[in-house]
Amino acid sequence: MKDSMKTGNYKNILAALFMMQFLSCAGFLAEKKEIINFTDEGFINDNIFQVILKGLPDKKTKTMVAQRETARANAAALIDNVPISKLAGHICAAAQYAGFSETIELFQKYKKYGYIYEEFYLIDNSVNIVYRLYKNGLKKDIESVPCGGKK
Repeated sequence: MKDSMKTGNYKNILAALFMMQFLSCAGFLAEKKEIINFTDEGFINDNIFQVILKGLPDKKTKTMVAQRETARANAAALIDNVPISKLAGHICAAAQYAGFSETIELFQKYKKYGYIYEEFYLIDNSVNIVYRLYKNGLKKDIESVPCGGKK
């Protein structure tokens, strides 16, 4: 009788562990679906700002390899300025005031948090680079940056 009780206890413990594991994975899958979004720009969550950089191949290139290489180079050339401009524009609505260049300078400190998350080629041999800025509390942090360059 003691052996059957032990077996029953092990089954209950295993069932409880399985349920805990299942429930923890369900939350992870929901979060993962949010993070695998390669079409939207802006904040994915409070820590990640995403920009899609599209590079087109040069018209003069003939081969698929050459087209993809030039498309990749054209997209990579955008990494230095576009993500920070879009981050600043997201907060400050850049087109509506004159001090945008000063604001961009204030946002330069966020460049160090940028990285290429994914890149993929399209049928026309253009490339999309999914570029992300990741920092814990990024959304809250940038809301404190003044628009118009005023400190």
